[in-house]
Amino acid sequence: MNDHRTHLLLFFSQSFSGETDAAFTLNQPLTPRWHFTTSCFVTDRDRSYVGATHARPDLPVFFSTGRFFSGEVRYSGDMLNFRLGRLFPDYHPYLQISPYARETISGDGVDWSLKGSFWAFENRIQFLKNERFEGQAINRIFNFHRAELSYQKWSLGLGEFLLYTGFNQEIDWTWSNPFISYVVHNYDTYADQEHASEFDGDTDNGLIYADLKWEGRDLQVTSRLYVDEFQVDAPDREVRTDEILSHTQLVYTLPENRSPWMPQTLLATVSFSSAGFGYHKGLFTDFYVGEYPLLPTETGRTRYGALSAVWIGERWHLITDLWTGQYADILSLTPDKRHLREYVDPLSVETRTGLRIRAAYQPFNKIAFHIDSNISTENSMVTATIMKYFY
Repeated sequence: MNDHRTHLLLFFSQSFSGETDAAFTLNQPLTPRWHFTTSCFVTDRDRSYVGATHARPDLPVFFSTGRFFSGEVRYSGDMLNFRLGRLFPDYHPYLQISPYARETISGDGVDWSLKGSFWAFENRIQFLKNERFEGQAINRIFNFHRAELSYQKWSLGLGEFLLYTGFNQEIDWTWSNPFISYVVHNYDTYADQEHASEFDGDTDNGLIYADLKWEGRDLQVTSRLYVDEFQVDAPDREVRTDEILSHTQLVYTLPENRSPWMPQTLLATVSFSSAGFGYHKGLFTDFYVGEYPLLPTETGRTRYGALSAVWIGERWHLITDLWTGQYADILSLTPDKRHLREYVDPLSVETRTGLRIRAAYQPFNKIAFHIDSNISTENSMVTATIMKYFY
């Protein structure tokens, strides 16, 4: 689908358990370089499903709550890319295109990047959905910066994530300065002590990030590493867990002279992490928005693997994902115990396996239909149907 056309996406989903969802997304080009996007999601599920704060189950309609997921203006230039507003999640149907989670609850802020011939730099400052504690609003400010160097087929990126919170917290440029390391600020200022709280824990959480990418003619390999906590001293390693996430994706493009029944693209995804990765003892300083992660992991997931295949025709596409993962019940522990070996190591681990099938067909130039079905050992089958209209 050509992103430079105006298009309206209409989404409707009815699960076998009776839950109903609906959504629309509008993408409007303003100029060849400027675009406006907005989207809204409504449902009869619990309001936490969409990150809403209010619900009206008494209304005589099929939905009881909803939320605008995006409302942003973006600019795409030769060197500069810029986004401002409620940023749509970095979603791609099968590729991990950024360091963020592909499906999460959106937030309001700015995201920009600069790119040269052998270097790149990007930065995001974003207000996440507010939380409440003892009747007061807790603001959560999410930061990311990354520098990249590239040479021939290789590229190396280094960056940091930082989440800081507080009662009616505003952007603190001591923390959010994109051109100085967040770790440096932590050691040469009182930034982590400026907003004291009676909450059990501190008000900031940071981690170090790195990625390595190799891109050949038919094969692309991307590895990402997230380090939240690493125990250097042997006595500490006996007591506390390392909070590390690794995520690797291989993408292979099959030759054009393949059999017509063979897919165009094959993908393999492998991920390892500690069960408590992303969680932090502090004032809403977890790298989660409700149940949704900000980074490419899931609650309690320790291992994950997936094999995917992509078929693309002139008016249709088909994507299949066969996946398996191991999950520990980390939420059964209180926040102060989720990184202590005496509590984490004995947790039982559940293996889940599933098959996801996504298909799309465009019978007319202005209308396309999508279906998304996920069968797993955890939740049986969930199916969504989508209609997309171009004008």
